[in-house]
Amino acid sequence: MRNLVNIYETIRLKIQKKHIAIWSNSRSKKLLNNCFTIISNNCWGGRIYQSYGMKNLSPTIGMIIYPDDYLKFCTHLHKYTNMQLEFISFEKSKYYESVVHRKEYPIARLDDIELHFLHYHSQKEAELKWERRIKRICWDCVIYKFNDQNGCTKEMLQRFCSLPLANKLCFVCKRNWIPGTIAIKGILNKNEIKFSYEPYGHNRQFNVTEYLNNI
Repeated sequence: MRNLVNIYETIRLKIQKKHIAIWSNSRSKKLLNNCFTIISNNCWGGRIYQSYGMKNLSPTIGMIIYPDDYLKFCTHLHKYTNMQLEFISFEKSKYYESVVHRKEYPIARLDDIELHFLHYHSQKEAELKWERRIKRICWDCVIYKFNDQNGCTKEMLQRFCSLPLANKLCFVCKRNWIPGTIAIKGILNKNEIKFSYEPYGHNRQFNVTEYLNNI
């Protein structure tokens, strides 16, 4: 069953990639706000910039930040983005049990948190793009996006929704679960939301373009 879910998710993502490429120009014409930084716990930020044909204005592109670390990162964003990356091996990751089945990718520490550069080929590439994109952060318009993936608990979701941050989005798979979260319906959404169901333009539950234009 798990393999079937993974295959279906892969197919959905491939179709969406083509859809994004075809409609990005049209979608970008509807966007009034073109200076915003998305701090995301997964690859959603990069997908949003792609969907509007924009330059990546966030250092969290193409990576995973595990829930507890992500909450710390959001709470002290200035602190962590002013620190130097310290790359570590897979074996030294505190999330080793979660990543051991994956093909190896760069992992870096920032003090007490880890950044998992899932879609990078080398430490050098990860470091260069991290440093370049930190300089692009739109500090006047930072959007924090979280979800219920990677072992996230109800308590962690509640902590995120309680953070004193102006622009927060939290996608989950369970409707009416926690106030402040956005439930996204999908046949693969059982215990956690699947990436392919997170909106990149708009769906029945959420309109990204409208949200960005109203910040």
